Amino acid sequence: DRLSCTCERMLERQVLFLAQLESERVNNDREIREGLSRMKLELKHLSDGLASFCNEALHDQDLRVENCKFHQLSSSILIDITELRAESRVCLQESEEMVQSYNKRCKQKAFLSHKYHIMIERNEDLQDKYDALLDQLQQISEQSSVLAAVRSVGEEARLHRRAAGALASAGPGQEGDGEEERRVR
Repeated sequence: DRLSCTCERMLERQVLFLAQLESERVNNDREIREGLSRMKLELKHLSDGLASFCNEALHDQDLRVENCKFHQLSSSILIDITELRAESRVCLQESEEMVQSYNKRCKQKAFLSHKYHIMIERNEDLQDKYDALLDQLQQISEQSSVLAAVRSVGEEARLHRRAAGALASAGPGQEGDGEEERRVR
């Protein structure tokens, strides 16, 4: 029973830990998807603004300086996007590692569950053997009681035979002595 409780507590802790890992993985995946969606929207706005700005710059020579600045800003944004992609790859790799860890925990849980059932079966076998030994002990006790009773009856019969033999060998003149000896016996 104590081993069963220990196994159950271990399994409960494993289930809670796996649930926490799954929750963290789902949260990380959701945050990554939301961040990528925001980046796509920002890139679309920037791309639209850049296209509009370029069209206006073609018609206005004075906007070339601003256009250069905008290109510098765009380059900086592209660098940031590259860094974000690298971070996204790291997050995806961590997510895959978490999934692998989760699968490993699931396998460990299945192994522990299998082991737990085997231990339960062994416990049942031991209980059956224990009951069988108790039955054998009961039979031995009953046989011992019977043997003790038989021995007591045999001893009593032997004493009676000895007393009868003593009376027979005493003769008529010694009847009183034989009676006294029989009472003593």
